[in-house]
Formats: sequence, C-alpha cells, structure tokens
Amino acid sequence: MSGNPAIVTGGASGIGAEIARQLLGAGYEVVVFDRQKPKDAAAKLHGVEVDLLDNNAVAQAAADVAKRFAVTHVVHNAGTIRPASIEQTKIEDLQALTQLHLGAALTITQAVLPGMKERAFGRIVLMSSVAGQATMPNIAAYATAKGAIAAFTRALAVEYGASGIACMVKRVRSFWMKVRPLTISGSVSSLTSSDMRRWNAASVFGPPR
Repeated sequence: MSGNPAIVTGGASGIGAEIARQLLGAGYEVVVFDRQKPKDAAAKLHGVEVDLLDNNAVAQAAADVAKRFAVTHVVHNAGTIRPASIEQTKIEDLQALTQLHLGAALTITQAVLPGMKERAFGRIVLMSSVAGQATMPNIAAYATAKGAIAAFTRALAVEYGASGIACMVKRVRSFWMKVRPLTISGSVSSLTSSDMRRWNAASVFGPPR
C-alpha cells in the first residue's frame, strides 16, 4: 500500500467521484463508501458498498476499513436534500438526513480517530452547505443537518487539533462549485461559483506524506 489512505463518501459518482480521482492522481490510496461501486478502476481505488443511512452498516464498514488501512484522510461528501415545507417535513426525513450528513460523519470519524491520534496526523473534511447558515424555503431538514456539520467540525478541531488532526468544513452554494482550500483546523469556508470538478482536492491535503 502506498500513499495516505483516504475515505471518500459518496465517491461513486458526481462530486465525490471527482474528489476520488483527484486524490488518486496525487498518489493517495482511496476507499469509496457508497451504495454502488465506483465506475472508475484503479489499483489504489477500493469500493465499499454501504448504505450511509444505516448506521450499523456504516459502523461495520468503517471498522473494517480502519483495520485494513492506516486511514489518514476523510472527505465526507455524501448527501441529499428531501425537500419539503416545514409543515410537510416528516420526522423520518429529518432523522434520515441527520444520519446521512452527521451520523455517518461521526461514526466514520470515531473509527479512524484512534489511528490518527497514534500517528499524530489526520485530515478530516466535512462537506456542508450555505443552507446551514442562510437557508431557503422547503429545505428545513437539510439545512438543520448541514448546520450541525459546522458545529461538529468545530468540536472536532477543539478536541483533536492538538493531536495533529486538522478538521475543515466546506460549505457549498450549489451542486457544482469550486472550493477555496483552507488548511486551518476548524475553519469554515464559503464556496464560490464555478465548477466543483475544477477543484483539486489534493490541494487541500497536499501530497501524501
């Protein structure tokens, strides 16, 4: 195994797939968590089929990967919206979105933190949305879950920054955006317009150590 192993959730398609490609291109070992296998094929690309809405399945998958790989990087990118007015929002949708955006992030992070602490090195990026700060109609459950990600990231930075683990949250304004890289633990960045596929994910992490 060569290169720092990185977990990318939702990495089988869309933004996540592009993040995986960029990390692979920079020399990282990439493990994709998704309900489907990655369409790309590469020696350093590994697909783990898991439903991130099922936290027991997430916990098992994360524990297995943490045993197989010395994971140093995590990008929690998976997400969805389930739009509805507040009056029509179902508690099941709120619970599902909270699990997908926040619960899966917590569970995966818990699995890899011991190894990161032992190596005194780790990088965790959680994808959020400006909707978590300045929302719009009919996405209350989504906005709530995304807003919680920023708070969770700050908590991670406070607890583990001194252990060499940098934690960052990226807020997206639409589905395809350009990321402005941040390297400060716990910082929150607002993303600007342009194509997300132009972002070089490795520019946030730098080359594998």
